[in-house]
Amino acid sequence: MCRPFSLAVFLTFTALLLSAQTAHKPKPMGRIEGTVLDEQGWPVKNIGVHAVLEQTGMYMPTTHSDDEGRFLINGLEPGTYDVFGESSADSYPDAMVPFYNSAKLDKATLDGEAPSATLVLHLGPRAGALTGTVMDRATGNAVVSRYNLHFILKQTANPGRSIEITSPPEFRLLVPPGVEVSLDVSADGYKSWFYADPLSPSKRLPLRLESGQETPIAITLEPSAKEPATDQ
Repeated sequence: MCRPFSLAVFLTFTALLLSAQTAHKPKPMGRIEGTVLDEQGWPVKNIGVHAVLEQTGMYMPTTHSDDEGRFLINGLEPGTYDVFGESSADSYPDAMVPFYNSAKLDKATLDGEAPSATLVLHLGPRAGALTGTVMDRATGNAVVSRYNLHFILKQTANPGRSIEITSPPEFRLLVPPGVEVSLDVSADGYKSWFYADPLSPSKRLPLRLESGQETPIAITLEPSAKEPATDQ
């Protein structure tokens, strides 16, 4: 009669021991460090540096470059990482988004023999930026909608490369430099809008911005016709 009880105690003790060992398992100590440089080779501060684990597509916690452009990402599991810099305010978009990605990403591989890596991140050309405030044609004021507006950008030569961005009426949209794109805008309670030739409003017109170029664009949405009331 004692054996089943003793076996149960033994199994319980073993489970607790394994749990304790797992709880005290050392945290990963891999690290990637380096410097962020612009196209002219100058260090760039306050750039968000991302490391994305290739095997899972998981983004590691973002770090930022200091005043000398240096960065450090700690606590990384073994594996191969895509590493890149991003700063929307400085017109450097997320390089993992196919709409923007036009160059090979820097890579770092960490394992037991080489748990750390040092990189020099060369930022690519800055994107162009479309800026402005979406206006209501009826009121002349900024659009008021229950939800954020939807902006859809598509590369004209490669429509499969597109991006949908939600934003309040005041917007800043990054555009790949030197690439023609189309622009569509929609908002709840308004008719859809697309960038068109002013002399032929039904004809789409592509937009093309160069690196670092900021272009204001006027967007005015027309309210949708309200559904007529029905008698109950």
